[in-house]
Amino acid sequence: MRGSRCHAPCRRVPCADVAGKFASSAWGQKLAKQAAKSATTDFDRFKAAVAKAKKARAVRKVLNQLKKAPAPAKKAPAKKK
Repeated sequence: MRGSRCHAPCRRVPCADVAGKFASSAWGQKLAKQAAKSATTDFDRFKAAVAKAKKARAVRKVLNQLKKAPAPAKKAPAKKK
């Protein structure tokens, strides 16, 4: 493709699925994520914050229950012969 005319690479791009390969790459996924985040509305951000707080409450509740539960008894170390 080096030194080729303008129309030669343009014909090869759809055949090689360049856009699809780029979209599946890490860089393409990062750009898609950035575009989706910038397109969010104020209400979408509010819903995400509420969901995050709800999840944090649930995690904190389970963690506190585990902290209050008695620790399992440790086994006595085996004696050396």
